[in-house]
Amino acid sequence: MKPISHYYQLNRWRRIFQLGSIAFMIAVPLLNLYGIHWIYGNFYSMTIAGLTISDPLMALQTLIIGVVFQATLLFSILIPVLIAMIFGRVFCSWICPHNTLAETIHTCASRLIPNSRFKRYPKPGDLKARNPNALSTWIIGAFWVVILYLMGFPLFLYLSPPGMLSNQISLFIFEHRLGFELTLVGSILLLEGITMTRFFCSRICPVGLCLGLFKTPRSMAVHFEPQGCGCNQSRDQGFEPCFQACPLNLAPKKRNLYPHCHHCGLCLKACESTGHQALQFRFKNPD
Repeated sequence: MKPISHYYQLNRWRRIFQLGSIAFMIAVPLLNLYGIHWIYGNFYSMTIAGLTISDPLMALQTLIIGVVFQATLLFSILIPVLIAMIFGRVFCSWICPHNTLAETIHTCASRLIPNSRFKRYPKPGDLKARNPNALSTWIIGAFWVVILYLMGFPLFLYLSPPGMLSNQISLFIFEHRLGFELTLVGSILLLEGITMTRFFCSRICPVGLCLGLFKTPRSMAVHFEPQGCGCNQSRDQGFEPCFQACPLNLAPKKRNLYPHCHHCGLCLKACESTGHQALQFRFKNPD
């Protein structure tokens, strides 16, 4: 039996954090319901023992619509920004409940319908697979900002799946009803489940795009070492475990991995399971 690998253990901890995040999302409004208020809020903004932590996207929205400098608001995003600067978009893969649900649906669909006519694009094993152009992704982000400014409406409240899900749980616990935001999240999950892609999370979600803004040359990143890659020496060079393991359909060994990658570590786990360590998390920019 092979010993449990480092990235296997890391992914096990990630699952614990994902489940803990969902439990936390349910526990907070329940505590408030029974008169415990030292912690309150949701994934839009939360206050813990007097310390307010806000989603940087919500802060950006407030600044654009309000056109006013708020020191307290900027202070509230300090912790999420520092985490993003050091570890990248780990919120998306470790905490975000929408990602947890999407991963679960994708895994179940892959196992229940292995020969589904819905194929990943690029197809697994395609050596010419390329990651989406980073510029096109930033253009999408700029589009959201322009629309937000022109509308003068808090649009991002309805484009933030983690915020919407946590808010819907609170609504259900306090008022025993659900809003149309749940339909929006459900539609995204259904579409991605049918097409077997994660297009929204990797390229459209403004929460992830906003966190991607804080990546620096010293932020944690997936580093590829060609000399250590077993796929390069394999006869079946079309089989690349790292690419097939990526839930976002990214090619971990190719350029333009960022800002799309959210550091779930599944590609590193797949690489390590082959007996190689061509992919590693390092605090440097691979590009």
